[in-house]
Amino acid sequence: MEIISTKTISEIVAEIESILKVENLEIEITDFTRPWGGFFVIKEKCVPIFLEQFFPEIELSTFGQFSKLSPKILIVRLISDYRGNITSEELNCGN
Repeated sequence: MEIISTKTISEIVAEIESILKVENLEIEITDFTRPWGGFFVIKEKCVPIFLEQFFPEIELSTFGQFSKLSPKILIVRLISDYRGNITSEELNCGN
């Protein structure tokens, strides 16, 4: 999923949270204190739903050798300068 928007990080996080709830993907942890954005960690019991939603071509049995799975959804913040070029300026994620 790619969202390019003029919304604040808080608005985007709330929107994605509501999408995850509709898809029955329970959130275990959220962390949006990173300068680059943040992430949602989905509860391990929701791995089958996560795979079906985002990676339908991958079978759950592919991960049989792993004792724990920790699906995540990353939200990356980008900023552009006045010319429209992406910059590496760190952002205050509290916006």
